[in-house]
Amino acid sequence: MMLKLVQLNHLLKPDTDLNNIGLKDKSTVVLMGAAEGMSIEDNIKPEQQQKFIEDMTPQEIAKLYKEKTGRDIPCGLINLGNTCYMNSCLQSFKRINELKDYLLQNQIPSEMTQEHQVTKAMQNLVGQMNQTGQAVKPYQFLTTLFNAFPQFAEQSHGSFKQQDADECFTAIQSCLERATPYKDSEGKQSQLIKDLFEIPIEVELKNLDNNEEPPVIKEDIQKKLMCQIEAEPPTNNMIEGLKSALVTQVEKLSELDNQNHLYSKVSKIKKLPSYLAIQMQRFLWKDAVQIAGSKASSVKILRSVAFPRVLDVYPLCTEELQKSLDMGREYEQKQKEENDKKKQDAFDHWKKEQEEKNKNFTHDSKVQWKLFKESQNELEIKQHDEQLYRAHGQGLDAGNYELVAVITHQGRSSEEGHYMSWIHSSGDDWLKFDDDVVTEVKTEDIMQLKGGGDWHMGYYFFYRKIELL
Repeated sequence: MMLKLVQLNHLLKPDTDLNNIGLKDKSTVVLMGAAEGMSIEDNIKPEQQQKFIEDMTPQEIAKLYKEKTGRDIPCGLINLGNTCYMNSCLQSFKRINELKDYLLQNQIPSEMTQEHQVTKAMQNLVGQMNQTGQAVKPYQFLTTLFNAFPQFAEQSHGSFKQQDADECFTAIQSCLERATPYKDSEGKQSQLIKDLFEIPIEVELKNLDNNEEPPVIKEDIQKKLMCQIEAEPPTNNMIEGLKSALVTQVEKLSELDNQNHLYSKVSKIKKLPSYLAIQMQRFLWKDAVQIAGSKASSVKILRSVAFPRVLDVYPLCTEELQKSLDMGREYEQKQKEENDKKKQDAFDHWKKEQEEKNKNFTHDSKVQWKLFKESQNELEIKQHDEQLYRAHGQGLDAGNYELVAVITHQGRSSEEGHYMSWIHSSGDDWLKFDDDVVTEVKTEDIMQLKGGGDWHMGYYFFYRKIELL
């Protein structure tokens, strides 16, 4: 057995005379030893090893953060010259757990198409972001994106031009769709992006000029919904804007008399996607004639349009889908009543315990309830996150979606200004990604991104379907 004596952080030599080192009563001397053939470090459990944060590598910090919180460490992306639009899209894609896990756990097919190259570059970037506590420079992804979509590489005055986040998101999404095949829960070959974002839409066309022509019903496929912002009647909230975009009028050639007629076009959701992407119609194009002395450009609609944390899309669905959602909504109401009763019972029990512990415990019912809620906060956050992010396909649909990411824009045109992403973390905690600067914010800060001024306003919204167990 090899033994070492340590006193006051100093190793004592084998021939040290203990009578000459000034040992006093209750002095601390540590005897350290290990069996032959083993180091002392081999006998120390990982949790016994201590290391200061400032002495840890970024990779070690990221690993520790994951172990302690169960979440990936926030990692910003450095702006490479008007690339905030791209950074915001990438952070939003990373919030899609199913996509992030796919990229971290699967090999991208070896085809050397541009779609596969973009997806491979994104896979490398997500892996790098997951392993470091420092901001990352997305050079490889930017170069690959430029090669696949040269319009994003356009320059002005020696630097890259600002681009529209919607165009960037759609371009990346199209690449991912072609390069992320997988087998669904039934073992059938499918496409991940299709299953996550695709929205089957039932479209009814009715001739407004000729009642004798029967309505035509067809199916359309979309990957996002538009939130139309109207001046008259004014659009005040997201659900009004969604309804406005789904009910329109179009002029088309009639198959009945081969003449142009005005048709009503009513679109309804046939099947709920896992994620609902919603684009707020913040920009309108004005041509050169409308803007005297200037070229065609986009102008921003600044109107305040409120959006919910939990979005109920039941009014936007077909009657057939609504009937299937009714079961989930009835179960949801029953579950709420049961949970309210359980919470009241828990409160009564908690209050009794507090009164027994403290004779001077407050009699103010509002204060009591507030203190009880605070005591339950950690449990409620855990239950909320488990419900929001559990794998889909295990529960009932009620038509509800919860907000998990927002891309905002600040400025007066899509060709200028600044984009940021706001990503849900846990409970009421969110992360604001201003390129490489990451800041913690709360849900109440997110709800202020409704527009109405020059502050950042929501442009792209990502909602995740809530399933009930």
